[in-house]
Amino acid sequence: MRATSLLRTILNLKHTKVVGFEFSDCGLVVDVAPTTRLPRCAGCGPRCRRCYDARSRQWRHQDFAGMEVVVRYTIRRVECDRCGVSTELVPWAEPGAWLTRDFEDTVALFAAEELVARCAHAWPPTKPCGGTRFWPRPPS
Repeated sequence: MRATSLLRTILNLKHTKVVGFEFSDCGLVVDVAPTTRLPRCAGCGPRCRRCYDARSRQWRHQDFAGMEVVVRYTIRRVECDRCGVSTELVPWAEPGAWLTRDFEDTVALFAAEELVARCAHAWPPTKPCGGTRFWPRPPS
């Protein structure tokens, strides 16, 4: 199995091909590209044939084996008939985001778990009632 195929499997990025990687001072930098040939407008979604320009951009991904992982791609700005000039839609991140969807989902999950844990400690359960415990209503 090639290293790029292994990284594609480990990173679990849908509709994305890994074209290269390198180790940096911060961790692992993975060069990726969407599997679609024509770019799509991030504003409204249709395919766009005209590209305005391109620039390199990086997104923070979930850590792997104790290393920080950064996804890098030369994102194109496209000329959309409806939106005008906008960035290309990429399958691993929301438009305008600097974090991948997987990273955002993980942060949201940890935040929700922390909120539940803090609420459980703030309002300890009352005595068992019919074999079950319940939490009293928070003070208003």
